[in-house]
Amino acid sequence: TPDPASAQSAAAGPALANPRSVLLVTLNVEGVAAARMPRELQRAGIEVSLLAPRNAVALESRYPTRKAFLPDRQNQYEWIAHVATAVRAIAPAWILPADDVALRQLMQLVCAPPPNLVPEVQRELAVLIQRSLGDPAHYLDSIDKTLLMPIARRLGVGVPDGDAVASEDDAVRLAAKLGYPVIVRPAHGNAGRGVARCDSESEVREAMRAVRAPMGWAPSSGCPALVQ
Repeated sequence: TPDPASAQSAAAGPALANPRSVLLVTLNVEGVAAARMPRELQRAGIEVSLLAPRNAVALESRYPTRKAFLPDRQNQYEWIAHVATAVRAIAPAWILPADDVALRQLMQLVCAPPPNLVPEVQRELAVLIQRSLGDPAHYLDSIDKTLLMPIARRLGVGVPDGDAVASEDDAVRLAAKLGYPVIVRPAHGNAGRGVARCDSESEVREAMRAVRAPMGWAPSSGCPALVQ
């Protein structure tokens, strides 16, 4: 296990060793996305390295050329230290998250780094993350469905009728206006988790009460859900 301070100090590593190299990062033990991605990236001519928990399914993939391990339990600074150590050792051209929590953790390093993080480490990792994930000004838009929907509308992308709601009562009023059935969709989520079809006011209220805050950094727009 690397020492967080020394690992962070070493993060500002050498120039890119391979401009077609990717460090794939996952915090998900059971998720299969990180196990599938290395094969497709390799077929595209990308050299893949993987940073994952020791018992992650992703480590069963034979396609990563290098594998680094995360401890079973870690705080945020320890996680950053392991990422910094892997970046130092591999010097990847890109860093890609393979699950939603890893995505938000990387975004947070750019937009809202934890206090007392070594500034040089934050800057070095931020450069790599922005090269990989794009303009930080649009990070929240890409992970908050209540912000993404109006952007889609402005671009002419078809989306269901509905709107973001700030409270349970707002959700009930909007559902009555739209007409049942409606879908209550959490602002943050994936794979249909937390999405509920509702045929009555009581079901809308139940769905809104079931909305949970996401794991990891995910600032709120003030509206926890969509009703569509």
